[in-house]
Amino acid sequence: MGITYARGGGIMTVALAVGLALAAVLLSVSRTAGQADRAATSESPYARWSYGPPTDPNWFPIGVWAQNVSDARRYSEAGVTMYVALGGKTNEAQFDELKKHNLYAVCTQNDAGLANLENKTLIGWQQLDEPDIAKSAAFWKEHRPGKSFAEIAAEVWPDAPKRQWAEYGPPYPPKWIQQTYAQWRQKDPNRPVFLNVTFGFFRPYGARMFRKDHPEDYIEYIKGCDIICYDFYPGRGQHPDIDGKFWVVPEGVKRLRQMCEGKRIVWVCIEAMKPFKLHTPRTSKAQVWMSLIHGAQGIVYFVHQMGPPDRGDMFIHNSVFSDKEMLDTFTETNKRILSLAPVLNRPTVSGAVRVASSVPASDEVAKAGLDPIAVMVKRHEENTYVFAVRTEDAPAAARFTVKGVSASSKVEVVGEGREIEMKRGVFTDQFQGLQEHIYRLKK
Repeated sequence: MGITYARGGGIMTVALAVGLALAAVLLSVSRTAGQADRAATSESPYARWSYGPPTDPNWFPIGVWAQNVSDARRYSEAGVTMYVALGGKTNEAQFDELKKHNLYAVCTQNDAGLANLENKTLIGWQQLDEPDIAKSAAFWKEHRPGKSFAEIAAEVWPDAPKRQWAEYGPPYPPKWIQQTYAQWRQKDPNRPVFLNVTFGFFRPYGARMFRKDHPEDYIEYIKGCDIICYDFYPGRGQHPDIDGKFWVVPEGVKRLRQMCEGKRIVWVCIEAMKPFKLHTPRTSKAQVWMSLIHGAQGIVYFVHQMGPPDRGDMFIHNSVFSDKEMLDTFTETNKRILSLAPVLNRPTVSGAVRVASSVPASDEVAKAGLDPIAVMVKRHEENTYVFAVRTEDAPAAARFTVKGVSASSKVEVVGEGREIEMKRGVFTDQFQGLQEHIYRLKK
């Protein structure tokens, strides 16, 4: 992903990385642990690519966007597993440095990338970032030299209305993304193609110009990738109507998965820069767990602190390292995900748990199709795991009913050093605003 400023209406957008849905069946509990591990590998959505992301159930896609490999050691220590969009010009030395720290790379399919087709550090190809929004004069000068914005719009969007053009031209069309996808697959069918878009598929977005009310465009963009990702940063104060509404991030994940109909892997971009405006370590962590619980299969962090300085926001490309609390939360979250990777990589179990909240969803959250306390259920090694998160920033009590359980037992709250009494398949717990809990129910 690149970093893009769209000044029309004072909008600045930034982007990151993408993902497909798990297609798998539940394992019989009678299988041995060894059989289960082999089955988990075969169930991996990445198994179709011989040089794609690892199929090891202990691995999970946790990426950083457009970062320098000079920080590879620090990112690896913080629980990151891959770089998406290598910072600087792609070269052999970058792959060597990443390999040294057990990191993988998703980059554009250029000469350096094609020279590394046998390199297992390279696990995917990255399409043009945020093709769905207005592109700058410099961009179009490179892609359609000598043509005016009006001529370009007529070529790529035949139904584009006549308008006065300023410093930004039209979005990049889906058909060209699809053409690139076909060309790249022909050159290398052994790696997935990644595409990141903005949130225009479920919210009108001014940076899309005359395409802002055309969510159908995204059906066509999705055809140009194997892993689809989207970005929206609710803490940065860029979009007044939805700033601070952190639940919009999982809403986007849910809608993108619906749009993909199980045919694409879905990743999501999460803000993880130095605290700024409404963005804090707590809200960043909440966006991660809300996204995973709503079906995201990978995380890509945007860690840049963005300008311009006159808005009190100096540019720092790796700003997650500039704030101790942010870095500690970032690291703790990533390592918790990795410790649970064998569970997260299992198929989601539908209908196994019901949850009732003492506080109903607000009207807009309910309208978005989200629950006040969202849950996801996984089964691993004869244990049932319930991932739960409060989707709004206010406390609530939850009552969980586990289907098919009549006995009383203890429920472990993973990573919190406590247990809860479960009576006849029912247990209760308290949630602070945006807080997550993970429960393990032993068979």
